[in-house]
Amino acid sequence: MAKKRDLISALPFGADLEIRGPAENKLFQLDHIYNHNEYPTVHASADEWSIYTFKTLHYYSEATSYLPEPNTRKITLGIKEQQTIELPVGATLNLYKHIQSKRGFVLNLGCSVLGLDFAPKRPEVDTSPHTQYLATSGFRGAEGEHHLYNEVYPEGTYKNSIMIWRCELSIENTETDPVLDLCLLHDYGPIKELKWCPYGAYDEVCPIFLSEESSEEGWPKLGLLAIVCSDNSVRVLVVPHPRAVRESIGEMDSSKAVYSKSSYNIQNENNNNNNNKK
Repeated sequence: MAKKRDLISALPFGADLEIRGPAENKLFQLDHIYNHNEYPTVHASADEWSIYTFKTLHYYSEATSYLPEPNTRKITLGIKEQQTIELPVGATLNLYKHIQSKRGFVLNLGCSVLGLDFAPKRPEVDTSPHTQYLATSGFRGAEGEHHLYNEVYPEGTYKNSIMIWRCELSIENTETDPVLDLCLLHDYGPIKELKWCPYGAYDEVCPIFLSEESSEEGWPKLGLLAIVCSDNSVRVLVVPHPRAVRESIGEMDSSKAVYSKSSYNIQNENNNNNNNKK
């Protein structure tokens, strides 16, 4: 069996030092799969996303209609000495700061959660291996709002969002809390499930323009995200990397979320297909 010292160069940037317990030794060598770029010509298009930030207050106020209802949760923590903390929507709670034998976080998403998944990365291009991105989805209300799983909402009748949280997951760093990095606004109704493409769909760089014939600006993709929508459709979103979105609009305050709405809809796609047939 391989020993710890034999794994020093197994993962980039010392990430192998985080391996503990039963997973300390790799059972299977799968780097040749996870490092493979399955979609080298697929990138997020800047023209397909409208950006809302705190700097554009008019547009940001429009974005709030897609977000969960404001509600504060009370959480009681502690073993010998208990403490009750109020956690607003979008806030996080670091368990390690209250119970030092417990590493983890509590996130108040403000909504009912039906789907959550971490975005897989490609190790050979990943410059921040301890930074992971968690996508969450569901429906806006957490208390008074209820939906049947097979309930249908035609596109445009229910505003909602998919949240992308930036998490610094390292046992050596217990001080950095998760941050809402990118929020994807949409009109597809409650999202019943979401899943990232399991490998080969992560970029940190891409061509400035998507093709030689086009002036369409490209962004590196965080991944391909499949979502089950309440308008009886399954969509696959080419999610832009949050860092690239921030750089393109000059919003480098990473403590403030960036809100983005896709201009893609099925009606437009159907119209394009019909025009191509004529």
